[in-house]
Amino acid sequence: MVHVADIINTKAKTMSKKMLKISVAIISAFPLFLGANGMIKGIPTSVLDQLEKHPDIVASMDGSQRYLSSLLFMFGFLFYWILPKFDFYTRLFRTLLIFLFIGGLARMSSVFIYGVPGNLQLTVLGIEILVPLILVPWHISIYGLRLGHEKNKVKNESG
Repeated sequence: MVHVADIINTKAKTMSKKMLKISVAIISAFPLFLGANGMIKGIPTSVLDQLEKHPDIVASMDGSQRYLSSLLFMFGFLFYWILPKFDFYTRLFRTLLIFLFIGGLARMSSVFIYGVPGNLQLTVLGIEILVPLILVPWHISIYGLRLGHEKNKVKNESG
């Protein structure tokens, strides 16, 4: 016999899954856009203007900027890639969020060493620290602690 509470719980869980996916899709637009922008433009012109007397430094910094921007772009791409099979890629999703959080901690260390950066950097720092702290528990509340594809491996080995 199906109870009303079970139906409501199932609908609430389905709605929570959809909201989580929508949230991840929106948040993932930031690394995609910022990464693509950094790959195309390289070092911001405000920094270039200050370094124009040091072409060797500009070349090194620009190469690093474009490389790190490509990683940022791929980071956002991976979040979009796993959205259709969210329940299968739970380990990858949580790993990406851990990477994001660790990157935020690294960025925060720069705040303590060199001072408060501009508004964009502060916004990104907030995303890097807060998003994993929100999304990991939310993801666990929906999918539990299981790691997605590992469950399928056990079935295949025993079956």
